[in-house]
Amino acid sequence: MARKVVGIEAGRIERLARQFGPDLAVAGYLSVTVATVADVGEWRAAARKAARGLGEPVRTGVSGERVWAALDRPVTDAQRQTAARAIDDAFRDL
Repeated sequence: MARKVVGIEAGRIERLARQFGPDLAVAGYLSVTVATVADVGEWRAAARKAARGLGEPVRTGVSGERVWAALDRPVTDAQRQTAARAIDDAFRDL
């Protein structure tokens, strides 16, 4: 039975990673309230999987009531500015 549970979890992570990939590629970060996430660990695993699919390093975490993922090395000035705004927004609510 444990094997099936692992398979179900892997399937959820894979589906989330496919959803996260485009937004992570464009914005360089993801951030949602913890209350909207079924499982924070799976959400973070999916964000890491999406970043691996993009060939990018990523950091994930929980800050206050938000769970977030941010590419570890912004590539352009626009991405740096977007990431800085995201960090400011995430910590403003603390």
